[in-house]
Amino acid sequence: MKTLVISQSPHIQSPRTTSDAMRHVVVALLPALAVGVWRFGVSAAAVVAVAALSCLASEWLIARFVMGRRVALFGWAPLVTGLLLGMNLPSGIPLWAVVIGSLFAIGVGKMAFGGLGCNIFNPALVGRVFLLLSFPALMTSWPVVGDGCLSWADAVTAPTPLMLVKQGVVPDNQMVVGELVGNVGGSLGEVGAIAILLGLVYLMMFRIVTWHIPVSVILSVGVVSWMSGGNPLFDIVSGG
Repeated sequence: MKTLVISQSPHIQSPRTTSDAMRHVVVALLPALAVGVWRFGVSAAAVVAVAALSCLASEWLIARFVMGRRVALFGWAPLVTGLLLGMNLPSGIPLWAVVIGSLFAIGVGKMAFGGLGCNIFNPALVGRVFLLLSFPALMTSWPVVGDGCLSWADAVTAPTPLMLVKQGVVPDNQMVVGELVGNVGGSLGEVGAIAILLGLVYLMMFRIVTWHIPVSVILSVGVVSWMSGGNPLFDIVSGG
């Protein structure tokens, strides 16, 4: 009779550490971040910087004074959460709202479940949903593309491509090109599809992710769009 051996997870082990993987994720996010700052200006850089610093500070404070853990002040995992949260926000959102969203993302979305590896939701998206429910007007005001990386987002807003489609506009090649190079409205990290794909290629090159899930999702969107009579390329690059 064979013996059934039951052991603790993880069952698939790798020499790569979590910090190493998170460091690669930060590098993969840089092209999309650069496009966001290039298109929306200094305000986009300020939003991401405040989100990153707030997430780092929130995790350190909660771990040190609430959970009684000694952790390093800097960590790649909270930095990734901060970057993802900031890149999911409008470039013109007030910085105080970014701080609130960061605190909720780390405190509720991550540390409330026990910290790294124990959270059941993506902390950055938890923070984004919280801000959307709490401040819907701020979270749905998309600044127009600015005059360069030194511009600051003002009160002038513009619809995103998906909002235009909802209003009855038929997507054309010009809209697709705008989405590819970042000449559209939206969250500061989603407007440059080419930059996002570069990040994906980087992660696959270093085997941080495999091709199966991202390629399956992209192909599924394209096939469903084609079957429903839509514009597959537009639907693939138009974001959420």
